[in-house]
This record gives sequence, structure tokens and C-alpha cells, in this order.
Amino acid sequence: MLYLFYGDKIKGKEKVAKLIDDFKKKRPESDVYKLSPDNFDEAGFLDLVGGQMLFAEKFLVVCDGLSGDKNSQDFIFKKLEEISASKNIFFFVEDDLEDKDFEKLKKVAEKVFEFKEAKETKKEWNKGFNIFSISDALVEKDKKKLWVIYNKAEREGIRAEEVFWKLVWQVKNILLGKIAEEKGDGSVGKLKISPFVLGKAKKYGKKFSRSELLCFYSDLVRLYHDSRRGVNDFDLAVEKFILNLPS
Repeated sequence: MLYLFYGDKIKGKEKVAKLIDDFKKKRPESDVYKLSPDNFDEAGFLDLVGGQMLFAEKFLVVCDGLSGDKNSQDFIFKKLEEISASKNIFFFVEDDLEDKDFEKLKKVAEKVFEFKEAKETKKEWNKGFNIFSISDALVEKDKKKLWVIYNKAEREGIRAEEVFWKLVWQVKNILLGKIAEEKGDGSVGKLKISPFVLGKAKKYGKKFSRSELLCFYSDLVRLYHDSRRGVNDFDLAVEKFILNLPS
């Protein structure tokens, strides 16, 4: 069973995240797999197409940008009929397809979700990458920019765990900044944070309430421990955290 999410990947990923949540609520015993050009393997993919879990009726496979890679695209397009006939669910998330390839996927898809792409989104992909832009986008409360940067990081080969720790670092700094302001300047020297970083943290802290920051921090800590216990997929959980941030 194949579903296509095409166009603006931010809107597409938000829709996918919601559907994954619905899937996990209905089938908590089922697994969710995420495939990209970086981890695609032909034999492993065929196992997912024809595989079945011992205690679950079906599982979900999120295929992110596989059509953008020539090798995976050639292989997958030869297997479209098998994928559409599979008992398992395949989400294909694509932001750019040739018309003929779009028609091929559309022909076998159970349903197609099309999302109009904002012009500024494409511009963001072409900007130079800076790992600290991740934490900056968080404190700017720009969810769209943060998501674009996160995907840029993935394309640059930066692991989700590194993005995660940058988010934790920034939330923690802003919390320290708010605590310093509440307790007065006498507490600044006791904080293990540079004056420059503290100054930025105080500035950004004006955009957040202390309870909001504590909630973010709690969510990040829970995300980390749940992934270590096998409750969730770490990459998907980080992306979900970003998509669930208030706009």
C-alpha cells in the first residue's frame, strides 16, 4: 500500500507526522521504519515490501526523498506494483519529481497528498550550512526555518543526535539566562556559561516563558530516554519534536 506526499516537504512532513501518530495509537505493537538515500539497501527494502511482523498485522515505512537518488529510484520504480500490493504501508515523501515519475507514483498510489511549496523554502536549501543555525532558529521561534535547517543538516551528513544536543544546549542556556535574571546579577558568576552566550540567552529568553522552556526540556529528555529504550525511532522523534513546536 503506497501513499504519496508531494510538494512542500514541511507541510508534507507535518501530515506524515500526524499519520504516524495515528498509526502508532491504532497499532502500538507495530514498527515504523525511515528510509533515505543514505540508508537505502535493496535487499532490506524488499524485506520490508514482503515482510510481516510476528505480533502485528503490518508496519509503516517512510521513504524520504528516495526518488532523488538515481540508484534507489531505478530500483523502486521497477517494484512499484509490488509496493502497492504490499500489506505494509509505504509513505513516499518527495518535494521534486519529473512529471513522468509523478504520474508513475500517482498511478499506483492509494492516495496522493499534494502540498503547494512556498517560494522561500527553496531559497533556504541553497544557503550555506552552519550547525549553530539550528539553535538560532529554535530561539527565533521559526519552526519552518528550523525544519528546513534540520533537513539541510541531514543532507550534509550530520546525525540527528548532533542536532538534538544543539537543541538541548540552547534550551538549557535560555533557562539559565532566565534563572540569572530572576535571581539577580549576583548569580551569574555561579553559572557555567560564558558571558557572551549568557547575554544571547537573556535576549532570546524574552520570547519564552519559563514554563514553556521547562516543557521543551522535559520533552527532549523524554525523547532521548524513550529512544534508548526502543520506544521510538530517534531520527523520527527529533523531527516530530520540531514539527510539534508552536509556530
